[in-house]
Amino acid sequence: MIDVGVFHVIKSSILYELQQDEDGSFAINVPALPGCISVGDSIEEALAMIQEAMVLWLEVAREKGYSFPAQFDNV
Repeated sequence: MIDVGVFHVIKSSILYELQQDEDGSFAINVPALPGCISVGDSIEEALAMIQEAMVLWLEVAREKGYSFPAQFDNV
């Protein structure tokens, strides 16, 4: 495996950081939502998995009254 480091994907105005792990899977996070992290076996799966993680992250933030960037109001 070639180390490609961290690369960025912007989808629907949301910035994602992806990094391929040693086992070939992809770790993904949303820098604007600290701690919102997921993993997938492919880039496509990682992007799908992070959507669920974002929904859950935002659900807890709303319940607790935490603030988050307005771009996530409709997620």
